[in-house]
Amino acid sequence: MKDIHGLQIYILKEIESRFPRRADAVDRMVNLLHLQKDGIYRRIRGETILTPDEIEILVKAFKLSLDKYIFKQSDSVVFTFNPFSHKVKNFGDYLDGIHQDLMVLSQLPKVHISDAWAEIPFFYYIFYPELLSFKFYVWGRTIWQFDYLQNLKFDIDIIPTPVIQQAQQVLETYCAIPSTQLWSLNIIDNTLNQIEYFSNAGGFNNPQDAILLCNRLMQLTDHMELMATHGKKMALNNPLESGGAPLKLYHNEMIYTNNTIFVESAVGRYIYTTFGNPNFLKTSDDRMCNYTHEWFENIIAKSRLISSQGEGGRRFFFDRLRKRIDIVKKRVE
Repeated sequence: MKDIHGLQIYILKEIESRFPRRADAVDRMVNLLHLQKDGIYRRIRGETILTPDEIEILVKAFKLSLDKYIFKQSDSVVFTFNPFSHKVKNFGDYLDGIHQDLMVLSQLPKVHISDAWAEIPFFYYIFYPELLSFKFYVWGRTIWQFDYLQNLKFDIDIIPTPVIQQAQQVLETYCAIPSTQLWSLNIIDNTLNQIEYFSNAGGFNNPQDAILLCNRLMQLTDHMELMATHGKKMALNNPLESGGAPLKLYHNEMIYTNNTIFVESAVGRYIYTTFGNPNFLKTSDDRMCNYTHEWFENIIAKSRLISSQGEGGRRFFFDRLRKRIDIVKKRVE
């Protein structure tokens, strides 16, 4: 086994990689270990050895994998699972967890997100509150198992105004982070299937809301095409003047994956991948990050750029999405 100094260096470097500045990491460890800042810096310099109790506290708090330090060839990977660390009891709870992570990520130097989606990126539903309400309603009934929704038909106003406002903050933070996205034509199918299912099952308090959701999906498709055309994330109001981050969009029909977000920055890397969508697993494991980085590079190399100059492919892609929406809209009318 490696010496204790090596283990201590590994732990403290892993923790520092989770923060944009060392001072932020130190502040967090001060609170966890109930030490003065000087005591933390002595441990960082190796002048003071972390006690077994301190190691346990840090490993648990930051979900660190000691396997990859002690057993380099181990195939174990440590993930956190958001329902375990932050149980979703209402819609606001889910947004709290998302927003906290995004705020940390947005402050990382040279941060960039690569994301592959099996459906429309969650954040884009927020552009239209009716779509967000519907997705939350579906997840609340099926995944989060909210009791009060089980016998309740869908209504556009099912989400309180403060939650909608909270979601807008999440969207603004996400739109400020540069992204490379990988989509297939299937991204719209899940939501269309859900609309049609609830329409046929009498699950809408107002049957006309099924048509309204199809209309909102059409508007969202138009807005996503506008963002792809200009190669940046845009607000709905005055989109051409909004200061969104750069967006590269690729189309690939040869792969199918769950929703995967890979975050790279100058100080650390993270992977978020859905498990029981919209719940997600998270890891910063180096091997998983290396694997995911190579996976994205390989897939993108075999994909078609449809943002900015990719006009022909972009027109084909979004026209196909609109045709799928039209088919479902006619069936629920």
